[in-house]
Amino acid sequence: MSVQQKIILIIIILCLAMIVLFYCASDDDSPSKENNIPCKEYQEEYYNPLYNEKVNLCILEKDYVIQDIQFYKGTHLSFDIEDGKLKYCRLFQDTVIQDITCAGSDYYVVFYKNGLIKECTLQGNTIIQGIPCGRQSTTSFLSFYENGNLEACLLTEDTVIQDIPCKSNTFGIDVQFYENGNLKECTLSDDVTINGTKYEKGTKLKFDENGNVV
Repeated sequence: MSVQQKIILIIIILCLAMIVLFYCASDDDSPSKENNIPCKEYQEEYYNPLYNEKVNLCILEKDYVIQDIQFYKGTHLSFDIEDGKLKYCRLFQDTVIQDITCAGSDYYVVFYKNGLIKECTLQGNTIIQGIPCGRQSTTSFLSFYENGNLEACLLTEDTVIQDIPCKSNTFGIDVQFYENGNLKECTLSDDVTINGTKYEKGTKLKFDENGNVV
């Protein structure tokens, strides 16, 4: 092989390598310069002590939309190291996520791999799937299942849920549900009779997935 042929072969190999690198970068969903996520700071395999795991951390340089969510400048976005999906974010400004206003002031929002909210701290009172959820004093907690159904929240008022009078302000999570939407647990705000058995106000009732008292 002549010197000229070798040079041509090297050029061809280099061109093929550049094409491969271009397509690999195009398929990368992790926060980087390639997909234009404007990170003021970016750290790979950042250890988050709160969740005891490593993530790819991006601190937004400016307001930016990700997964149809308008995040604001300074938001801390944590991405899964393996698949690049958004795992959780640390908010410093109230942010509307999937029609829910999540509180800023250094609170976290956690996501499932399908992109739906797993946990959020509510900014204020709101009706979620027919349940009046919200804040009590400075406390607020809201969680969902991976299918999007409500898992637990704090009640803003005493509420009848699936024919059960549930009490708010129980100094804990007021109401919990199963993934199928059935009531799992609440404290009674009034006396109630279930299948011939009377339960007094203030009793914490637990149910199985079919609605039977356990």
